[in-house]
Amino acid sequence: MNTTKRDKKTKKDMKIIKKYFDYLNEASMDDTFETNDKKHFILFSDRIRKDFEENGGKYTIFYDFYNNQDEFFGLNLINRENVEAIKEHYQEHRFTFLGSVGYRDSDGVRRKKLSEERLENIIENSNMYYFYTLVEGVRSKNKAPSIQSIKRVVNSPDGKEWYFIIRKNRNCNLIKTKSREESGKWAEHQLSTLYGWRKYSKSIRLIIKKNGVAINRANHLLRTILKDEDADHTVFTVEDSPDTFVKYDLILNDDRKIEVKKYKEDSIWKNNHSVNLMLAEQCKMSDRRTLMKIVEWFNEKYKHGTELYLQSAELMEMELRELSNLFKSPNRPEICNIIKRLYNHNITKLLAGFNDIEESRWMSGVYGIYFVNNRTNRKNDFLIKIEDDGIRNINYQWDIVAEWAGFDRLKLFMRINGDAWEYILTEGNNFVKAFKLRDYKRFENARSQGHMILPPLEEGYDDRIFIYNNEHKWWEEI
Repeated sequence: MNTTKRDKKTKKDMKIIKKYFDYLNEASMDDTFETNDKKHFILFSDRIRKDFEENGGKYTIFYDFYNNQDEFFGLNLINRENVEAIKEHYQEHRFTFLGSVGYRDSDGVRRKKLSEERLENIIENSNMYYFYTLVEGVRSKNKAPSIQSIKRVVNSPDGKEWYFIIRKNRNCNLIKTKSREESGKWAEHQLSTLYGWRKYSKSIRLIIKKNGVAINRANHLLRTILKDEDADHTVFTVEDSPDTFVKYDLILNDDRKIEVKKYKEDSIWKNNHSVNLMLAEQCKMSDRRTLMKIVEWFNEKYKHGTELYLQSAELMEMELRELSNLFKSPNRPEICNIIKRLYNHNITKLLAGFNDIEESRWMSGVYGIYFVNNRTNRKNDFLIKIEDDGIRNINYQWDIVAEWAGFDRLKLFMRINGDAWEYILTEGNNFVKAFKLRDYKRFENARSQGHMILPPLEEGYDDRIFIYNNEHKWWEEI
């Protein structure tokens, strides 16, 4: 390709830059969604659930799917033969097209409308799309929804057969596979269902400034890191806004905020020392499309025709999988190392600004961290308070970790003090001091048997006896 054609392609590519979270895919709709039986059944992503909980108004046609916590809704793939049958009378059906972060519906209005022209084009080129039925099932308290749990196919409220469409080989952030559900939000759902705690996903969202000026969007941050012409004189800071420093998943009825983590004690306290646990992360570079954007932003730094411009432009012409494999290869060309070194060097410059934040700011106002490690029982659950009698139980530290393809990522780690008290749940959403984290092994067997004799909290009092109520999933003192 000559430089003129390459330059035109570069300009074209630059025009299609999307928001950063669009690259962090819930699911890339590759061929495996048709060939892998385990991916035939998919669920709606947490993006939609969060919009429902916050009444954000972005995904209103999905809101009815969340009104009954005992049911789940998902999508089940239609085989090619049945797609052909649907096409014969497609005007009689309802269709919802799921894009990267938005949707269009044949029954929608204005900007949410799937036009007849576009629908006709989809039908004519149906081999470029996946078609799904909307399905409903009974939610299990102990495992993620599965295809075996499906009870019925769901039609549109007006009685039309309702089909969902997703473009092949495109990213769709509105769905997730069952495997992601199994590793994701099962604990929050169980706790909400059992105890009536309200699900509310609040993440740490830092407002990062470069030389005092806020970088107001995540994709702008990555772009700034790659294109910073004066990196050695750049100072990154974090705006001191209390709401950005907290993270929680559930809210109790009295407004106590709870973060949920899936760890056992031996993952928190090992060999008489606390262990680093990840609480949050920033600058997550972990997929092929983000990698391509990084190459594109690097390319923008250099004048047309220069050596680094030409070499990075050649990388931009590669397929995503090919580019990803090249960066992971031990025999990768030097241009890959140059791009990676620049990225990692400037990620490091963020670290000082992140660690300038006072430790007391992190998780301020959050009641505690609730630890779970088993789907089928709640005996081993416990809570560590963020602050207990004026003493903070957790230390925080940002650090850099080399991860996907060797690109660095900023992670916020927490270390829990061994003298922190474990609290067990009792009736009425009350938490009772049980024992200190460093002493957990003394009570392991008794806890698993549902009968704990705990030492008194003050001298001169009798031991405390707790029995686990297996029906209500809490402890009762006798």
